[in-house]
Amino acid sequence: MKLRQIVYRSIASRQLTSQFHELLRTSRIQNRQRQITGAVDFDGIRLVQVIEGPADAVDALFEKIREDSRHGQVRLILDRPIEERQFGQWSMTAIQRPPGDANRSILSLCNAAPSTVLSTLVFYAHSQCAEPTATHWAAPADLKVA
Repeated sequence: MKLRQIVYRSIASRQLTSQFHELLRTSRIQNRQRQITGAVDFDGIRLVQVIEGPADAVDALFEKIREDSRHGQVRLILDRPIEERQFGQWSMTAIQRPPGDANRSILSLCNAAPSTVLSTLVFYAHSQCAEPTATHWAAPADLKVA
């Protein structure tokens, strides 16, 4: 089976921000069925995500994301064939950053080189050691989304 890995970034709509917990839960279930793995880094405004799995499943999912009105300014950062998964133990893990680190780090990721983006996501995902629950993520109380 040919595997493919993509990394993209987008700007979240208010709807995505309010539905993030449910979307993460649903994605984990659907991703297991589609043999897709990955990680998402979300600060309540910006989203950086890596998706990997069978090439046709990754293509179909990314097309769905591009057409989803909850994502704006979707930009593909990295698209490559892979021999083995880097996020194989997670159907979709949500990156948990130290308090005060989230906004600065994800903003810098949005403009970083593809290899930096990928290595940062790998580092954070693997340093967490386990798939966190959706309840770990919470939008800041003063979050303003366009």
